[in-house]
Amino acid sequence: MDKKIEKFIKEVKTALGENLKSFILYGSAASNDSYKTSDINTLIVVKECDTVTLKSLSAPFKKWIKTGNPAPLLFTYDRIKYADDIFPMEFLDIKENHVMLFGDDIFKKMKIRTQHLRLEIEREMKGSILRLRQAYILTGGNSRDVIKLIRGSVSTFVVIFKAILRLYGKKVPAKKWDIIMNMPKNFKLNHSIFADALALKEGRETVADANMFFSTYMAEIEKVNLIIDRFKK
Repeated sequence: MDKKIEKFIKEVKTALGENLKSFILYGSAASNDSYKTSDINTLIVVKECDTVTLKSLSAPFKKWIKTGNPAPLLFTYDRIKYADDIFPMEFLDIKENHVMLFGDDIFKKMKIRTQHLRLEIEREMKGSILRLRQAYILTGGNSRDVIKLIRGSVSTFVVIFKAILRLYGKKVPAKKWDIIMNMPKNFKLNHSIFADALALKEGRETVADANMFFSTYMAEIEKVNLIIDRFKK
């Protein structure tokens, strides 16, 4: 286990004592698909979450965030059991790809309904497209900023693609590249554009024309969005 995580768990245990129900590692770090650019994602479940609990977590959370990682998701045990309709994409991802570092595995028996999953995929696609358009406008077509935008957005769409695979009843590979390559055939996806975007994020590739690349990238995203709109099961 990463020494940073070990230290963080110890500090959280000290802060919460018996109030700590579960400590979960999820995402790239849990699947061994972690790169230098990846965050370490964690989720904490507590019995009670009052202001005393929140204050006790202030110091360890601040230290953790300073290491470059996002603040953990924080749920009470009673609430997380009934939140599957609100966060179906996230919870399915965690359910299928997590490591228990402490306590009860609350995701083991959790079931996610197809209709909830489809609705969140649609919502996430549309929201991500809107943000991507706005961000591109602000780049003014500057190549460096466009490349930065692609690098910053591709992981979001890989996460959505994972949810799409689950929506279609397909097994989700651990590796991001494999997720892209296994998208359902009816999407007729240009796999290479997303694979290249992922390579850009990881610093393994450059592009000659950032704006042309973005144009193709955006067109493929729009195509996925249209098919999800028409999905029925």
